[in-house]
Amino acid sequence: MPDAKKDIERNKKQVMEKRQKGELITTEEPPSSSHGAFWEHSWRIKNFKNEYQSFVKCKLCHEILSYSMVNGTSTISNHVKNCLNKFSKPNNNKTLDDFVSKAAQVNVLAEDKRLITVACAKFCSFDLRPCSIVKGVGSSTLCQSLINLGYQHGQAKLGAPSVNLLLPEPTNVSRTVSQIAQEYRENLKNMLKNDLQSVKLIGNRHPYMLRTSLFNQSKTGENTRKKFFPLLSSYDIDPNHFHVVYISDNGSNLVYGLQGEVHLRYICLCLNLALHNGVDMCPKSISLNYEKCGDALINRNEVKYLDEIDRKVVVSFVKFLSLFKVASEQLSADTTLTLHLVVPWFTKLKASCEPTDDEPILLIQFKNAVSKMLDEKIYLTSLH
Repeated sequence: MPDAKKDIERNKKQVMEKRQKGELITTEEPPSSSHGAFWEHSWRIKNFKNEYQSFVKCKLCHEILSYSMVNGTSTISNHVKNCLNKFSKPNNNKTLDDFVSKAAQVNVLAEDKRLITVACAKFCSFDLRPCSIVKGVGSSTLCQSLINLGYQHGQAKLGAPSVNLLLPEPTNVSRTVSQIAQEYRENLKNMLKNDLQSVKLIGNRHPYMLRTSLFNQSKTGENTRKKFFPLLSSYDIDPNHFHVVYISDNGSNLVYGLQGEVHLRYICLCLNLALHNGVDMCPKSISLNYEKCGDALINRNEVKYLDEIDRKVVVSFVKFLSLFKVASEQLSADTTLTLHLVVPWFTKLKASCEPTDDEPILLIQFKNAVSKMLDEKIYLTSLH
């Protein structure tokens, strides 16, 4: 074999090894100086510095081919032409490939494995699934079925890759979750840094104190309770003598540790504050206006319009507030997930604040005030 041909084969082998390691990638972008139709069926190979190699990969048979812009691309053109003729003609005769044992599985590139790992991490995070689910029998069966379906309709010559080769270890998924979470934290920090002046923090603007303490024990419900009560007692707040209302998220350790105490979920407090402050925002002269309207109706002999007006208003208010009661109950559930309910319930409550023409004027004023308070108490961002 001539030395030049040996060099080409040696370089071709090096290119294949680098692609398996993820050091080289393929691209469909043809050379700017060439307009041959065969480039539609070829991938060019380059590194991460956008330096193109003198090799291409055939899309039809996945063979690595060498070329030179100086010597021309007739070799690639003839190869693509032969591949097109071969795939366009039905061939019922067995080829040599049918009698040769195929590889058990293909070699998956590192960059492809990384894509699978990131997808698994987002699946576990967004759907609140444990990281060990990627090694479950059910998920492995599903993934393998999808791989087999893709392989059945593809043109790969090697055996279909095993799902065990693609799915990462749970520890790798957990580590990737931490990395993605850190990216979201950085995005949140940047958002708050840019918009802090226009963002209203959730809750009333009363003076507060932040106390941090070291928690060496496991964060169980019992240990959490033992940590809270002595901490309050150190400020002369005895939980056994004072009426203490605990406000927290829906963490299982907090739910269990605060059993028997007045424990509000944070989102429920926001709803209560929105309703309470909504009443304060209604006109102070409602009762005075009511009396004036009553006197006017009496002077016009239209007292009948005052009949049962109070009952109708109360019924309308009860109907409106009943939806908030259901929302508070579902958002403060102890045995089911509640994190995914915040945004849907917020949207539903906002929709209920839209007034209609047949509603009492008092209820319309109250709805407008509550809608405004919901916007101030619950701040949603693009991350939601």
